[in-house]
Amino acid sequence: MRLYPVVPAVGGRKTTKEITIGNWRLPPDVEINVDLVTMLRDENVWPEPLKFNPERWNPSVLTNEQRKSWMPFSYGPRICIGM
Repeated sequence: MRLYPVVPAVGGRKTTKEITIGNWRLPPDVEINVDLVTMLRDENVWPEPLKFNPERWNPSVLTNEQRKSWMPFSYGPRICIGM
């Protein structure tokens, strides 16, 4: 599911007011989408992202960044499409 997520992107959320995230300023009424395919294959987060490596899921080696980046169905209160 990391290489081929059920949903390739999560979106449909809009900003309600101006917000700043890092160096990015987003005005109100901007739609925000998360490209899961790109995020789940990011070499900065997942070393050798295209390699089959079941050991990467061992809790002793899984990083916090990897835990935050693993969202095969989405994240938060609407985490599963079936809900």
